[in-house]
Amino acid sequence: MIFIHGGAWTVNTRRSGLPLQTAVASSLGVRVVSIEYPLSPENPYPAALDEIVTAYRGIISEYGAENAGLFGTSAGGGLTLATLLRLKADDLPLPAASAALSPGADMTASGYLFRAVGLQDPVLPPSGSFAAMQGYVGDADPLDPLVSPVFGDYMGMTPLFLLSGTAEIVGSDAIRVAASARSQGVDVTLLVSDGMWHVPIANGSGVPELQLAYDELIKFLRRHLGI
Repeated sequence: MIFIHGGAWTVNTRRSGLPLQTAVASSLGVRVVSIEYPLSPENPYPAALDEIVTAYRGIISEYGAENAGLFGTSAGGGLTLATLLRLKADDLPLPAASAALSPGADMTASGYLFRAVGLQDPVLPPSGSFAAMQGYVGDADPLDPLVSPVFGDYMGMTPLFLLSGTAEIVGSDAIRVAASARSQGVDVTLLVSDGMWHVPIANGSGVPELQLAYDELIKFLRRHLGI
């Protein structure tokens, strides 16, 4: 399993979300490799995506894409989706399955939950999030699907697991990607947790809804990785 960490594109390291990485490795009996990528605003798009794709190519050269899964949280969830779109565009082998957990996938911040009046995500405030998005985008076009995967073409994509909560400002990103990918024939599993904030699954929690989400993630990965 290949993990892409979150941190609003601007902070954290490959050890971010270590409880989730450790849990997935233990549940599946597999190795989890977490990718270190350059952070913005010092390194705007496409620096992070380029590094992730380079690392992915190295990993699958050893293990094979058919034996690999790709997953990420928050900004890493958005980068997971962008990586899939980049692999498809470059005609590179896709992983057997992928999961984007609370992905930030729309750099235009046009999702209805981002704009919802009175919505207060205790983890991800709108003002700071938009500034982080702008730092990541740099001089790129925010409507470019490799920048904002919510606008991507997922035709021919391998199975995809998406998780979001109704109390997180980027929650509608996963819902929109799921709807688009399903309409293009992709095998999509979407889990929306009512009232859940931004990506608590990354750090482990005893909240029942999170345990359900984690269990569904593991079932999805087992099914599509054949383990």
